[in-house]
Amino acid sequence: MHSLQGFTHHPGAHCGSTALNNLARFYGHPLTEPLCFGLGEGLGFMTVVLPGRSPSHLAMGRNPFLEERFFHNLGIPFQWAQSPDAKEAWRAAREAIDRNAPVLLKTDLHYLPYYHSKTHFSGHVVVLTGYDEQGGEAILSDTHFETLQNVSIDELAQARKSRHPPNPLENHFHVVERFPIPDDLAPVLCRAIAHQAKSMLEPLEYGAAKAGVPGMEHLARTFGEWAQAPDWSWCARFAYQIIERRGTGGGNFRRLYARFLAEAESRLPGKGLSGLSARMEAIADRWTDLATHLKEISEAEEPAGFAAAGERMAAIASAERAYYTAALAFA
Repeated sequence: MHSLQGFTHHPGAHCGSTALNNLARFYGHPLTEPLCFGLGEGLGFMTVVLPGRSPSHLAMGRNPFLEERFFHNLGIPFQWAQSPDAKEAWRAAREAIDRNAPVLLKTDLHYLPYYHSKTHFSGHVVVLTGYDEQGGEAILSDTHFETLQNVSIDELAQARKSRHPPNPLENHFHVVERFPIPDDLAPVLCRAIAHQAKSMLEPLEYGAAKAGVPGMEHLARTFGEWAQAPDWSWCARFAYQIIERRGTGGGNFRRLYARFLAEAESRLPGKGLSGLSARMEAIADRWTDLATHLKEISEAEEPAGFAAAGERMAAIASAERAYYTAALAFA
């Protein structure tokens, strides 16, 4: 058995921010999960239609670059390594553990047996903390579980090379060496808050997907089209889960971000962050209301209610556009 010396797993709300929180603790940095999430500019939005797949309509609320942005905002280089060779990718991860360096891994949680999930969801982030080559097991630190999780090395290899959306994988990993954080986080927090806002108002392009606040506005206009999907019930149910249940902290990650803003306020006195955190909490409530509505749609006999979901989405988009416009002042 080979395992990290001094690593302690602390459960959290979201996979990426929980992993970052545990890595920060491992290296002696007193950062909470909300601070890690906010430093990683964790909010996002993306909606996409996937013909021939189910769910055929997706809407997701997290920035896909959380881990990268966290390290870059702290002035630390970061890049996901990847390899088409599963054996080579495992060897690199195993050698990192041998020198007591934790490893971030991207996985499809469908292949992690302790989830018992029938649904594929690739891009789920875990921390490799140890392995038992003779027993054929890897040891993972994973989100809300109270203890470390054991998984067979073969199952982990399958999880690391899933080709399913939203993030097809190619054995993505990053070895996290000891890293410093600035003594004064105030300018880092201001930069992260402002850049988060800009990225939502002026999102990157992601192929057929619509992102950021413009993506929300697009979904508001087209939500009614979900009623024509053959899997409309599952689309509504999955969207409810993605907003409220699957490691978001509630309210499509907005409640977790509101906690970040509240913590940042104590480090930035007099900057008006209490107003921003209250606005974000109210936005989270709107997302929870939408999720509840989508759950009700999924349980109905007919696909009624998507037009009303569009109206709720339009109100959310308007509130988020106003919030991000105000947050740009922290640049």
